[in-house]
Amino acid sequence: MMIMNFGYLQLLLLMATCVVASIVELGDIFDITHEYRPGMPIFGSSDGARLIVGPYKGINDTENRELNYSPMQLATDSGTHTKAYTTVEELDLETLNGPVLVVEVPKDKNLTAEVVEFLKIPDHVERVLFKTSNSDRDLMLKKEFDSSYTGFTTDGAEWLAKNTNIKLVGIDYLSVAVMHDRESVYKLLGKDIIPLEGLDIGGIRPGEYSLRCLPLGISDASEAPTRCILIQ
Repeated sequence: MMIMNFGYLQLLLLMATCVVASIVELGDIFDITHEYRPGMPIFGSSDGARLIVGPYKGINDTENRELNYSPMQLATDSGTHTKAYTTVEELDLETLNGPVLVVEVPKDKNLTAEVVEFLKIPDHVERVLFKTSNSDRDLMLKKEFDSSYTGFTTDGAEWLAKNTNIKLVGIDYLSVAVMHDRESVYKLLGKDIIPLEGLDIGGIRPGEYSLRCLPLGISDASEAPTRCILIQ
């Protein structure tokens, strides 16, 4: 009986060790997804989002069990979202998950060719999240869309595409491209560089992390709400 108890204790200790090892391996987790809420900014809108979920409804099934549901209304390019060159279904999940570098952009500077070069992003880096003045200004917490947000200019996107191995760029507002250069920037990024937009990275320190992002699988959509975390 004592031998059996000892074996049981060994098993418990082994399980506890595995759990601790898993936590250590996983590290600290930072949720960088903005909450979907009424009043969140919508691109080009002065009113922001209206009611996201609701009103609550209850119905009964054929066996008179109550089933609850709430209708949901959501702009696919609002909040934290991934933009696709064609459709969300064709996004590469390997690109959306892996090592990532968070860099801080000089205050009130757009991502021009000069600024991107100044950041000296190492050649081996394939994913970069750009922490900009958008976070300092709390633009994602304001209802009214602000067209003066920080983003990539045409020459910045061109320099990035030609001189780095980056496959994913993330930013802390609703578009990686400045307002007046949106068409040309997205065209330059093309299908090889995935834009990740509306990130909550104001409190994230620059440095290396592991990125985990899963966009909603929405048929025929060119963007999708995405849950993103950083692991350090």
